[in-house]
Amino acid sequence: MKRQILLSAAILFVSFVSFGQVRYQSNAAPVVLSNVNVRMENNIPFQMSMDGINYLTNLSVHQLKQVNPGNHSIQIFRTYFNGYRYVRQLILSTTIVVPYATEQSLVLDRYNRLNLEHQIALIEPQPDHQNTAYYDPYEPYQQYNTPAPRPMPDHNCWIRQMNDAAFTQLLGVIDRASFESSKIEIAKQALRSNYLTSRQVATLMQAFSFESSKLEIAKCSFNKTVDKNNYYVVNDAFYFSSSISALQEYISTLS
Repeated sequence: MKRQILLSAAILFVSFVSFGQVRYQSNAAPVVLSNVNVRMENNIPFQMSMDGINYLTNLSVHQLKQVNPGNHSIQIFRTYFNGYRYVRQLILSTTIVVPYATEQSLVLDRYNRLNLEHQIALIEPQPDHQNTAYYDPYEPYQQYNTPAPRPMPDHNCWIRQMNDAAFTQLLGVIDRASFESSKIEIAKQALRSNYLTSRQVATLMQAFSFESSKLEIAKCSFNKTVDKNNYYVVNDAFYFSSSISALQEYISTLS
């Protein structure tokens, strides 16, 4: 009887150890969660909720940590005093796409549109995992549109846009140039080795006086833009609708 008890205990112990090993192995590659930062364009405090969880504190920036990759419902509220009491007004309800292992910053503009301000990867890509699909952390967020998984690029690197300091320096160099032709050449030189966001391209176009120069820069910048499906924002830099049409015609020839 004593031998049977000891044998049963040994079997339970071996089973427990085996289960622990399987559990450990199953957790050997944990999911890396993401971070989401949300703010208003004018940086005024607001309230928000994500997936039904309310964040009732009025903050100028809501920093959400450890967010699961995938689709998430989000609501943004503005609070104001109507003379009698504080009112909580819903100004946006939408769905966002949170890529795997990234930190993204979203900004609500004056038209109540939620746009991707910038996005960085929290981990480096793994070149030895050739069959692992991942979300490109620099593919811009589109409302109601889930980006498809993309294969690992052959060049094995992540495309990053020019940072704010370098972009500001570029604008300063262009501004100090005496001639429009010199300004264009400086911009083209920067584009040979740098990438821009669509908003940076629109800002760059504002540095030129002539409509023809703006159009030339818009054409040169398209293939060096990290968020091409946001490229419509550069249209605001044009004076004439004919320039918008010319740019669209040029882009259509590239596809």
